[in-house]
Amino acid sequence: PELARRDGGYKCAYCGVALVPPGVARTDPAYYQPSNQAHYDPHLRKRVYTELKAGFAQGTVDHVLAQECGGSDALDNLVLACKTCNTVKKHHPVEAFKERGQ
Repeated sequence: PELARRDGGYKCAYCGVALVPPGVARTDPAYYQPSNQAHYDPHLRKRVYTELKAGFAQGTVDHVLAQECGGSDALDNLVLACKTCNTVKKHHPVEAFKERGQ
């Protein structure tokens, strides 16, 4: 929540896609929709939605300067990122990631 407050909401710092806030149940119809892969969860007593609606992505926390490159876990070195951008960026500096057209 601190990152979202600082950065103006749950969105990817790199591509701007809306992110599903942490703690949102996979049953929340605001973010998830029924799919062929959905299943009934007997503990929740409801259908579990497994497919994100268009325009949303799973969120991750990214180290702007990767830990393996000397980056820390300090708040000023962390940003919210979609899973795709975080995976593609890997340990590369933000500038190199942006130059690649991501």
